[in-house]
Amino acid sequence: MLNSMNISVRKVGKLLSYLGLVPFLMAAVVVLIFNIPVSVVAPVFIIYSALILSFMSGALWGMSFIFDERKDCIQLVSVMYPLIAWGLILWGNMLLTLVCLSLSYIHLWWFEKRLFAHAQIGVQYQQMRLLLTTLVVLSHLAVIFYSLL
Repeated sequence: MLNSMNISVRKVGKLLSYLGLVPFLMAAVVVLIFNIPVSVVAPVFIIYSALILSFMSGALWGMSFIFDERKDCIQLVSVMYPLIAWGLILWGNMLLTLVCLSLSYIHLWWFEKRLFAHAQIGVQYQQMRLLLTTLVVLSHLAVIFYSLL
């Protein structure tokens, strides 16, 4: 029973991870294909991006209680992302916010990769995280590119 429950939880987690990618890709497609102005799409895209980054930071915060030797560093990094993201949103510079959000996703991936280097985190999870991070950053780059036109 427990083993089949673990498999279904992994499937649900994977499905939810990929479903979380859909709004990022939709924003890029809407800007590219349907020629909707970036000024309409970007604010919603930025808020969604900050929400997802905040969610991921919260998950990282929870992991800090597993890793005793780096607990302070993990907690500091997990608080840093939402503060930067929401601070930039309040500041109101769309381009800077998009660039910083992109860099935050890259840094978060890199930080987790180093954090989990010696942990029992599966290769499938690491591959999924790399793919999701790459697609999220590419969607940010698409919105950035069209905001410069």
